This record gives sequence, structure tokens and C-alpha cells, in this order.
Amino acid sequence: MKRSARWYAEAEKTGLHQILKSNRNVIDVEITLSHQSDEEAAVEEGKGQARRVADRIDFAAIQERGDKPYIVFFEAKRFDNSELKSKEGDPRVFGQVRRYEKFIKDNASAIGTSYKRVCHNLLDLAPDRAYSSVKKVAESTDQLSVDTDLRLLVFGFDDDQRVGKVWNKHRTKLYNYFNDLLLLKGSASEFTAGISDKSLKVAP
Repeated sequence: MKRSARWYAEAEKTGLHQILKSNRNVIDVEITLSHQSDEEAAVEEGKGQARRVADRIDFAAIQERGDKPYIVFFEAKRFDNSELKSKEGDPRVFGQVRRYEKFIKDNASAIGTSYKRVCHNLLDLAPDRAYSSVKKVAESTDQLSVDTDLRLLVFGFDDDQRVGKVWNKHRTKLYNYFNDLLLLKGSASEFTAGISDKSLKVAP
């Protein structure tokens, strides 16, 4: 079981890497949702205190709505990830996303300030390579707006799997919960709709 789980985890990370390469507006990855630094957590662990692995959002991107830029967060999972499925009750991904969104809402002001600084740094480090939205955020005097609704990306399925009866039950449950915040693409390398392009609404 451990060997099988390891293969899927590696495949999911590979797909995520392909998504990141296809979207130049991504500005952060593996975002830890904690006020503690890794060093502080390690000290506590060394003292014998219980430590839960911090939640991490897969990546964040700058998107523009009209002329206004937002920082938007994404969680990406392969189609075969068990957290997307449940025979009874809600799949585990619902609770995961609720935790993430609560943290974003509770810390929206600090998040906006932090990512505006990130955009400044990216522009200073590589002005010729900075994405246009990043330049806009860095050069603006306005606070960066934060989208508190997390997007769920699901990838890694073929046409037969996409229309399969078993998956469709889970897919419909995901769609009913996420609506247009659910983004589906068979091939991770082709995933731009909803990230660097306008959102893709998925029918149930």
C-alpha cells in the first residue's frame, strides 16, 4: 500500500509541476498555512510537543478582473486521489478546502500585504521576466485584493475515465460543492483555463 501511494503522490507532483510551467502568473507554491516558522515548529517538536504537519496550499497566482488584480489560491489533485471520493458523506477534500478558506479569510489583509511585497521582489529580481500582472501589483499604490475562494484543480484522466459511471458520481458531488471553482483537465500540461485564462465552468 505504501509503494502504491508513493507512486500516486509522485505522479500528482509531476502534474502540478506541468501546471506551474504552463502559467506564468503563478507566484508562489507549497504555501504553508501557519503563523509559525519551520524553525519554531522544529523547536517545539524537539521539546516533545505534539506537532501536526502544517496545511499547505499548492500554489497562488495573480489574476486580473477588469483592471483589478487579485491573489488567487489553487489546490491541485490527480483524478485518482482518494480525497476526491467518498461512498458515503463528504469526500475529505471538502474539509481540507474549508480549513484553507477559513485561514485565507481570517488573514486576508496580511496575505494581501505579503504578496504585494512578493510582487515587488519578483520585479526587482527579474524586471524583464516579470509577468504583466505582477508588474501591475508592484507598481500600484493600492492594496492587493485577496480572493478567499479556493479553486480545486483535478487532472490526470483520459476520455474513458472522464465519462465513466463511477467517476461521474464523485464528479457530480464535487461540482455541486465547488460549482465554477472546480476546474477539470485531462492533461495537466494543458491546464491554463481558470489559472492564467478566464475561469472554466464545468457542467455536472
